[in-house]
Amino acid sequence: MEKKVDTNEINKLFHEAVMCFNRPDAERAYKIFQKVIEKDPKFIIDEGGFTANNPYYYMGRYHDYYFDDFETAIEYYTKSVELCPNDLESYELRGFCWLQAKKYDLALEDFRKVTKINGSISGGTEIHPDLDGIIIELENRLGGGKPNKEYDELFNSGI
Repeated sequence: MEKKVDTNEINKLFHEAVMCFNRPDAERAYKIFQKVIEKDPKFIIDEGGFTANNPYYYMGRYHDYYFDDFETAIEYYTKSVELCPNDLESYELRGFCWLQAKKYDLALEDFRKVTKINGSISGGTEIHPDLDGIIIELENRLGGGKPNKEYDELFNSGI
């Protein structure tokens, strides 16, 4: 017999983990997000917006920012966008992980998804203020154009 998921308990755990993440109490939050995923792998708070509200997004952030483990971060961001197909932040952050991995075609694909979902980026996003310029530079470099040196640091080190 399959155990019933207690959504109230999972919701409380998720919010506790987010509070720890914002403090930051990284170790505690990480463990709680793992517990949320274990209890309900499809947990999401769907508010109809463009931001992920699921544990995979936060796990991706940990692997990306704290552990410099971009491959694992990509896996978590991928799961996040599977659950939240309009999640601008997970697409954008996964795009920067692809940049770190030198997989420019995949980075460009994710950045284009951000612009498609958001309509127009003009002025950038919360994560990176020059996403339009990055997209143009990716198209240029993938098309064999001469790299713009202003973007060298970004392409060599990520965000």
